[in-house]
Amino acid sequence: MARPDVPRPACAVRVRRTAPGIEARGATDDEPCDERPRARPRGTRSAIPRCAAGAVKEARSTRSTRSTRSTRSTQTVAIAAPPELVFRLASDVERWPHVLPHYLRAHVLERHTDGSKTVEFVALRPLFRPLGVGIPVAWRARTSNDPGARLLRFVHHGGATDGMSVTWRIEPAAGGCSVSIEHVFERRAGAYARLVIRLFVRPIAGRTLATFKSIAEALAMEPVIDRGAESAGKPGGESASPPPTNPGI
Repeated sequence: MARPDVPRPACAVRVRRTAPGIEARGATDDEPCDERPRARPRGTRSAIPRCAAGAVKEARSTRSTRSTRSTRSTQTVAIAAPPELVFRLASDVERWPHVLPHYLRAHVLERHTDGSKTVEFVALRPLFRPLGVGIPVAWRARTSNDPGARLLRFVHHGGATDGMSVTWRIEPAAGGCSVSIEHVFERRAGAYARLVIRLFVRPIAGRTLATFKSIAEALAMEPVIDRGAESAGKPGGESASPPPTNPGI
């Protein structure tokens, strides 16, 4: 005798406890129950290399908001280094090609009377990092900085990112500082702006943050040598000569 088909009861929404303020949803009424555990096979490893774990975490924390007038994206990274050091590194945009491996060019086109300058940048949008393969992306921006507030500002002119404004904020935080880059499309909101931000802006800015993080933290950990004490301990009891009042640097 054939067994009659009995409709499978739909699963109600299941909520499991996680961290305070966070709810993890299970299957819904439209999804069949599946209680089988999905464990990672033994011996497998994540495809994310350890050296890029921080950068991936930063990219995943990217937030985008959309309004009728603008589209914006913010990326943030914690750096275990003094904010003054990070600002000094980041504000020297003309040296970016020397310290950032994905930047190919930072050529000053015009220096303005207010201290700002128009710079032509060329950077690689990474495709296959182990081999350094990427898509060259070029843009022009008028850049300025505020040392007191530790702010960097860029306003893009022409090209696919025309009208986009970029603000770097370097703020003190526990253990060092917090660095955020906010990109705002004021003139080109909607699907086009979101596509440009997703395909080009986030990958380049994310790698920039990760590289400055590595450089700043390495510099912050360098031992400070007390040259005065070192000179005072010379054989023969020679005393250290006083530093010149005008070193000419």
